Amino acid sequence: METILRSRLRFSRSRLRQRSAASSLAGSYRKWAVDQERPGGLQLTQSFATNFATTITQGTFILSGPTNSATSFTGGGRLYVPAGSTLVSDAMQIGTLHVDGAAQIRSTASGVVSTLTALTLGGSSAAWTGGLDLTSNKLVVVDSSDHAATVTTLKDEATYGQTHADGIYNSGIDANPSRGRD
Repeated sequence: METILRSRLRFSRSRLRQRSAASSLAGSYRKWAVDQERPGGLQLTQSFATNFATTITQGTFILSGPTNSATSFTGGGRLYVPAGSTLVSDAMQIGTLHVDGAAQIRSTASGVVSTLTALTLGGSSAAWTGGLDLTSNKLVVVDSSDHAATVTTLKDEATYGQTHADGIYNSGIDANPSRGRD
């Protein structure tokens, strides 16, 4: 059974109930599902944590709590991590990931490759303010339009991440002591 939550963001209610007791949702579906309706999505203002996959079929899921974690995110929707928020996940197979805060893809033995149709980090060329830590994982961005511009932006984000706390970086192999989260 699928339930539509606020606008066009969809989650499976029966799956949530089955697995929520083992997660930090503590069996309370309503506690986090109706935090704040936003046009085209759902915003959670408290920390979000779960040990199962979270599917965003459409709309935008905004994680405004200070610390957020999930086993994985799937679906064609959008996931937004605002400034001041962090997200840790094992994998992401979603449409768009927009990070103004910090996101980390945990290192796992499964070797899952995260796939996005778009990645947006806060800031601009050579001055990124959002950070994505790949932690020795692989990321594929399959854009639908200007491939050259996407590659140029990703290279700039990765170059910036080699010496800064933001951009795209890999804490699993990064030994640069001048880099680190504030």
